[in-house]
Amino acid sequence: MEIQLRGWVEKELDKMLRTDYISRILLDVCRKLPTGSVEDFCFGFIVGHINAGSQGQAIFYHKREMTREEWDEVMNIIERRTMEIKGRLKYVLGRYEP
Repeated sequence: MEIQLRGWVEKELDKMLRTDYISRILLDVCRKLPTGSVEDFCFGFIVGHINAGSQGQAIFYHKREMTREEWDEVMNIIERRTMEIKGRLKYVLGRYEP
């Protein structure tokens, strides 16, 4: 994977794990839609954003779609950081529990 794309994935995940960003997902998206699990919805929202954004970055910077290997690497980054993502979601969700 291009270093620029890998760096974007890591930076974007860091941005999305900020309390204010997760709070915005919760307040603007999750709480307004019927979901079975707010945590799972937020996790899916983050993963979907990273996947779509990665493809957009590849097209914008490299004028091509991502290769299978690049997709695998993006998923490996997400997999490596899954516990961090879920832990952060639990922390922020705990702040909004009644």
